[in-house]
Amino acid sequence: MNTFSLVISIIGLLGMPMALVFIFLGLVFSKWRSTLKISLTIFCASLGCLIIGFISYVIIEPKNVDYNNGESHSYQSSENIISETNSPQIQNELDEQTSVEHTFDEQVFDEHILEESPAIQNDETSQEDALRIAIENIVGADMLVDFIYLPENNYTLITFRGSDSLTTNLIVEAAYLDIKDILKSLQPVIDTDVRICVTFPIIDVYGNSEEQMVIKADYTLKTIQSINFDNFVSENIPLVADTWWNDELFVISE
Repeated sequence: MNTFSLVISIIGLLGMPMALVFIFLGLVFSKWRSTLKISLTIFCASLGCLIIGFISYVIIEPKNVDYNNGESHSYQSSENIISETNSPQIQNELDEQTSVEHTFDEQVFDEHILEESPAIQNDETSQEDALRIAIENIVGADMLVDFIYLPENNYTLITFRGSDSLTTNLIVEAAYLDIKDILKSLQPVIDTDVRICVTFPIIDVYGNSEEQMVIKADYTLKTIQSINFDNFVSENIPLVADTWWNDELFVISE
């Protein structure tokens, strides 16, 4: 409350009770009736002072309420605000905040590019995808049982289901041909040794069918690179393998 509002309010608060006393005396005692008119005037003036003081406090005095802390603060002039904003400490804080926001935006942008752009990929992942696609194009995605590519261990595992046919010879020949085509497609891109496994449903004497390993062959990278597929025949797949195993029932009969 400013000084003007305070003084006017005190005058109003003191004058009103005194005027009421003289009004009461003028109404009760005849000898005080001569002061009745003056008492009414004083009462009205005091009431006016109280009203003016209240209006001065509520409306005229500028203030700013901080809704976070429930405290009132007088408005700062625009010169003070500009002066505080231009102070070295505040300016440094603003510069740091802007730098952090800019760095964050660049980081988000870079991550977005890495996620969305197909041209920017991990080399190892791209190689693995290329190998998988090449294999699936030969045996079919639904026939590829397992594919593991571990270049750090110089190891690639390919397991696929053999194609069904009317005779065992045709089944085995189809498996040999698939192995040949796989090695041929891998030759330009492979950078590890390769193990190729073939599974097939074997029916026992009770008529029960179970998927079993029927061929397991290892080909070193050197062996794969040495094959001339222009003249290579699929019947030699077991002969060029560095290691070869097949189920005794899964052979080409003469």
